[in-house]
Amino acid sequence: MDSSRQPQSAGPDQVWQQSIRAAKRASERAQYFEAVREYVAAAEAARSFEPGDPRLAATLNSLGDALRAQGKFDDSERVFLSVLAQVQNAPSRNREQLARVHNSLGALYAAQEKWEQAEEQYRHALEVGRESGGNNDPSSTVALNNLAMLYKFQSRFAEAMPLFQDALRIWLKALGPQHPLVATALNNMGAIFCALGKYADAEPLFRRSLAIKEEGLGTDHPEVAAVLNNLAECCTAGQRYEEARQLYERVLAIDEVALGSEHQDVATDLSLLGSTCEAARDWDGAGRYYERALAIREKTLGSDHPLTAKIRARLENLADDVGRSHNSAARIPLARPARGSERQVRASQEDSVSYHPQPLVQKTNASSERTAAGAMIPIYMDELDAALAKESPQARAEECEREGKLAEAEKLYREALSASELHQESSGLSRGAALNNLGLICEAQGKRAEALRLLQQSLAFWLARLGQNHPCVSTTLNNLAALCSELERHGDAAALYSRSRSLRRDG
Repeated sequence: MDSSRQPQSAGPDQVWQQSIRAAKRASERAQYFEAVREYVAAAEAARSFEPGDPRLAATLNSLGDALRAQGKFDDSERVFLSVLAQVQNAPSRNREQLARVHNSLGALYAAQEKWEQAEEQYRHALEVGRESGGNNDPSSTVALNNLAMLYKFQSRFAEAMPLFQDALRIWLKALGPQHPLVATALNNMGAIFCALGKYADAEPLFRRSLAIKEEGLGTDHPEVAAVLNNLAECCTAGQRYEEARQLYERVLAIDEVALGSEHQDVATDLSLLGSTCEAARDWDGAGRYYERALAIREKTLGSDHPLTAKIRARLENLADDVGRSHNSAARIPLARPARGSERQVRASQEDSVSYHPQPLVQKTNASSERTAAGAMIPIYMDELDAALAKESPQARAEECEREGKLAEAEKLYREALSASELHQESSGLSRGAALNNLGLICEAQGKRAEALRLLQQSLAFWLARLGQNHPCVSTTLNNLAALCSELERHGDAAALYSRSRSLRRDG
């Protein structure tokens, strides 16, 4: 903390408070150099507190986190190990601080791809948290989620998924569906779907995460950029290149302010913009972005670095593509080579929580003979709200349907459909599921014409939001086919069954 900003009579406690507030503000803006300076000032003030005051260990732990975010891994480790020794040797062990430092060490080792060491630290943190608060304690959930994220990094999805599910349940109950950590969880779950190539499943999760983060953190926060980047990947996979380009440009603008115009993440942003333009056959745009990325790579990493060579190769391949496209020898000029010292690329820091809830699945309900023939679709996006409000129309409708109270279930599903959240973009897939399920309820009560209309609306919704290859499309097609058979529209039923089987076979 700049001493000129401190009153002459400011005591250690006041200095500590002011420095901590300034450090947190800097960290929230990803201004880690300033954050480190403020945490150092806060730690110096905390050293004059009574022995055993927990604020010193907490301040040093935050200092270690800021150093890690800067890529100063050796300095960060030294700070964390000193905090660990301090907490372990204290007469009264503070379990919350002990769990936190184990979590921080796990994140540090994960950033360096020291997987075994990272897993060991996360398991220590999980054990400490459960000893103090039980399996459902929110403080232990950080370790639970970070361990799941570690498995995700290693593509150990089968091990990560149950951890994600447990963490989601705890965070929702403890923090509420609009908490930024829940948004981070949505983002990270979407990232797993992306890794599996399930972009249609990932996109609604990214959109809800984005809405929560923009509301809570502002539109230019680095965490918003992370979600925008992932959403852009979904758009690219769906060949919506212009939308992807706009999203990547927002990412670039945020990163340039937060990280500086020559940061490696900025070079990555530019490279992604170049590849998006290339996919859209915008050769000039691709060339401009690739050249800017190449200039950063050469200046910061050197001309011979593999990442620099990769960008240069893209430019050369782009020039060849342009030449073939125009049947000429035209080439895109390369940026002038610039020598620079090699610099290690800072590892991406994502030690926040992540999870993987159950995907949309077919659910056969045996509460009545009629509804058992159709496949109900869980309203999984609004389960975020239902987890905290079990009396929501959706949750009560499903409960009534299970109990065979079809008339009451119908009333509640209609209430759910009229609820404002089902009509908002951020509500994801709830409307399509409610239309499908209400259609089955109407069919079970003999209201076949209305059931047909509702199932058709559900199908149209799925096709517009998810594309024709999503499992929800197959489910609703199958339900429509069964209804058409009952209406003796056998030709329509056969065509719908054929479409459904085709999707299942292709999927």
